[in-house]
Amino acid sequence: MDSWDFELLLDQIDYKPQKNNFLDIWHREGVAELNIQEGDLNDENLDEYLAVEVPRTEHDRELAGSLRLIYSWANSESDNSDKTIFWSRSDFVKILESFRLPKRFTQMMSRCHCFFTQCMPDESNYQAERFFLTYIFSTMFHHCPFWCVAASWDPERNITYAFMHCTSEPDRESIPRIKRFLTEAAPRFMHPILLPLLIMDMETDLTLGDDEDWTLEINKIENETRQAPRVAQAVDPLDLDLPSTVQRLNGCSVFLSLIERESEAVLLHLDQARGMILGLESDSPGHKKSTDVLIRYIDFMINSRKSLFLRLQNLQQRSQTQLAFTYNFLAQRDNKLNIEVARDSKVLALASSRDSTAMKTVAILTIAFLPGTFVASFLAMPLFNWQAQSSGKIMGKYFWVYWAFMIPLTGIVLGCWAVWIRIILKKHEKENTEVRSRTLRGLISGATALKG
Repeated sequence: MDSWDFELLLDQIDYKPQKNNFLDIWHREGVAELNIQEGDLNDENLDEYLAVEVPRTEHDRELAGSLRLIYSWANSESDNSDKTIFWSRSDFVKILESFRLPKRFTQMMSRCHCFFTQCMPDESNYQAERFFLTYIFSTMFHHCPFWCVAASWDPERNITYAFMHCTSEPDRESIPRIKRFLTEAAPRFMHPILLPLLIMDMETDLTLGDDEDWTLEINKIENETRQAPRVAQAVDPLDLDLPSTVQRLNGCSVFLSLIERESEAVLLHLDQARGMILGLESDSPGHKKSTDVLIRYIDFMINSRKSLFLRLQNLQQRSQTQLAFTYNFLAQRDNKLNIEVARDSKVLALASSRDSTAMKTVAILTIAFLPGTFVASFLAMPLFNWQAQSSGKIMGKYFWVYWAFMIPLTGIVLGCWAVWIRIILKKHEKENTEVRSRTLRGLISGATALKG
C-alpha cells in the first residue's frame, strides 16, 4: 500500500486514547505449565512493553511458541463507533510497526470490512532480518457487532504478534471468553491462526443457544395458532392476537435470515483458514501436529455450522408457513367481520323498510282525511251565511276573494316546484354527461396505448 493511502486511512479512524490491555502467553518445550502475563497498557508503558524480547531459551528450555496480544473492548451501547481505537494515532502506528502488522489493517478499521485473508508483506517485512507472515481477520456477528484482528507470525521463533479489537455488549463477556479459550488451547498447540478460530467457535456456540430460543418461540406460535402437529382442537381467528403474532414471526424471520448470512460468512472464513493453515504447514514442518489438530477443529466447526444452517433453513420455512397461516387467519377474520357487517346492514335495511312503510301509512291517512279536512275548513269560513232564511243567500258577496288568492297562489307554488325540478334534472344530466365523457376518453386513451 502506498504511503499516502496509509496516511489517508489513518485519518479516517477515530482515536480515543485510554486504558488498553495485553496478554502474553509463553510456552516452552517440556513444560506443561504456561507462562502467562497480562496487564494494562497505556501511552506511558507502551514503549516498555514493545521493547520486551522473549528469550529463546530459559532454564535450558527452548521456546515452543508464544503469543503477544494487545486487545481492547468497546461497549456497543456507547457512542463509540466501530472505527474507534483506544490509542493515539502515533501509538497505534507504533504498535503496527513494532508488531510488523499489515498496513491494510487500517483499511479494515476505517471501512469496517468483513474478511479473512493473508496479506502481502509490507515494505518493513521485506527489509527485516526475519520474514513475518501477516493476516487480518474481521467479521460482524449479532452478538458482537465488530471483531477485528491483525496478526504477524515469526516462523523462526513461532511467535505470534496480534492486535485485537472487539465491540460488544457488556454482559456478553466476549474478551474474557476468548482469554479463557486461549489459555485452555495454548498447552496443546500454539498456532498463528488460532485466535480467529476461537472467535468463530465462540460465536458458533452462542448462536446455537439462540437457535434453541427461536425454536421454542416458533413452537409456541404453532401451538397458539393450533398449527402444530397432532393438535386437533380448532381455534377461532377472532380469539387470536394476530397483529402481535405477525410481528413475532417477522422478528423470527429477520433474525434467522441474519444468522443464515453469518453462517455463510463463517463457512467462507473457515475454508480460508484451512487453506492458510495448510500453507503454513508447508512453510514450517514443525507445525505438523498443531496443523492436524486445527484441521480437525475446523472440520468440527464446519460440520456444526452446516448443521446449524440446515436447522435455520427449517426454522425459516416454518416461520414463513406460520406467516401464511396467520395472513389466512386475518383474511378469515375480515371475511367474518364483513359477513357480520352485511347482516347488520340487512337488519338496518329491514328497519328502514319498516320506517318507509310507516311513512306511507301516514301519507295514506293524510290523503284520506285531507278532503274531509278541506271541506270542514271550507264550510267553516265566514264566507257562508248558514243562518240565512230560506229565501236569503247563503254564499257571501266576497266569496270570490278566496278563489282570487287561492288559485294564483297554488299556481305559483306548483310553478316554483316545476322550475326547481327542471333545474335539478338538468344538473344531474350534465353530471352524467361529464362522467360518460371522461369514461369514453379513458377508454380511447387506453386503446391507443395498447395499440401503440
